[in-house]
Amino acid sequence: MKRYRTPIFLAVWAVVGLAALAVLMPSLHVARDGASPESRATMERREQAQLAEMEAYAAEEGYPDFDPDMAYSPSGADDWAEIERADDEWGSDATEAPAMAVQPELSPADGVAASTPSKQQSMNAGPAWAHPRSSAAPAAGFNQSQRMTADSASPHAGIIRQMKDPESAAPEQAPPEAEIDRILAGLKSASIAFNTPEEIPYGDSAVIELRMSATQAQSSLAADVRGAGAVETARVKFAKLMQAELTGLGFEIEAITPDTQAISGAEPTVWRWQIEPVRTDVQPLHLTLSARVKIDGESVMRSIKTFDKEIRVRVPLMQRVGDLVFGNLEIVCTLVLAPLAAVAWRKLRKPKQPVAEPPARVAA
Repeated sequence: MKRYRTPIFLAVWAVVGLAALAVLMPSLHVARDGASPESRATMERREQAQLAEMEAYAAEEGYPDFDPDMAYSPSGADDWAEIERADDEWGSDATEAPAMAVQPELSPADGVAASTPSKQQSMNAGPAWAHPRSSAAPAAGFNQSQRMTADSASPHAGIIRQMKDPESAAPEQAPPEAEIDRILAGLKSASIAFNTPEEIPYGDSAVIELRMSATQAQSSLAADVRGAGAVETARVKFAKLMQAELTGLGFEIEAITPDTQAISGAEPTVWRWQIEPVRTDVQPLHLTLSARVKIDGESVMRSIKTFDKEIRVRVPLMQRVGDLVFGNLEIVCTLVLAPLAAVAWRKLRKPKQPVAEPPARVAA
C-alpha cells in the first residue's frame, strides 16, 4: 500500500489543479480580452440599438449621407469607453443631471444675444444616442436653435454634421488672390524720381539714379537727382523693404547700391547704377520696383511698377570709321596691298638696259 501512496497523492493534486484552472479560466479570459462573452453581447446589442436610433435621427433631420460604419471605429473598446465616460459626465438618467441656469451667449451669425440651454435641456432635446440611457421627452419651449446647441454638446454630434456637409467642419480660408489684394490695398504711396539719358556715345558710360521718399515732394526729390538726362517723377506704393532692378540687353549694368533696401520715413532712399552700351542704335532700358510682402507667413517679392525707357546709343564718326576698318581688316588689307604688290612685281620684271661704254682714246 505504501508504494501506491505517492502516485495517489500526485493524482489528487493534478485533479485539484485542473479544477482550479477551470474555475480561473473565465477570469483570465475577461482580464485578457477586456470583457466576458456576456458583456460583449450586451455591448453589441447596445451598439445596434444606438446605431438604429442614429439612423432614425439622421433620416428625421435630413442627413441622407449618414453611414453607420463611420459612427464607430473598428476597435469597439475605445468607443464604448468613450460612451461610458459620457454617461458618467451627463448622469445615468435624465433626472439625475443637475439643472443649470441658462447663460446668455452671443450668436456669431447675427451678433445678437441668444440663450444657451442648460445641461438638463440639452439632454432632453438631443437624440437618444446623445445620452444612451435618456428617454425623457424634449422640454417645453425648446426652440430649434437651442436644439442645435444641444446637439453640438453631444459627443457624437460631429459625426452627423460631417455626414451632411463634410466641408462645413473645415475652416473657411480666403483665396490667395484676396489676401494679395488686401495687402496691396493697405500699402502707402511714396514719391520717386529718376533720370534717363537720351543718348549715350558708344564706348562711354552713364549713371542712372533713383530716389524714393515717403515725405519729400516730387519737385524737391527731382532736384536732388544726380545724373544726365531728363528726370521723371511718379507716385508708387511701397513697403518696408523695396527692390529696384535695372535691366536691358543692350547695356552692361553694374549696381552701385544694393538692390533691396529698407525705406526710411525721414530720409530718401537712393539706388544708383552705372550703364555702358554694348549695342548701337536705340536700346530699351527697364526700371522695375518690387515690394517685399508676407503671404501665408512667407516673405515674397511683389512687382509694383515697371518703367520702360529707350536710350539712343550714338557712335562718333571717327569711331565708326575705325570700327569699319578693324571690322573688315582682311578686305581692307586686300584692297590696299594688292595694288602695291602689283607695282612691285612690275618693277621686278622690267628688263635692265645695257650701259654704253665710253669710246676708246686713240694714241697720237
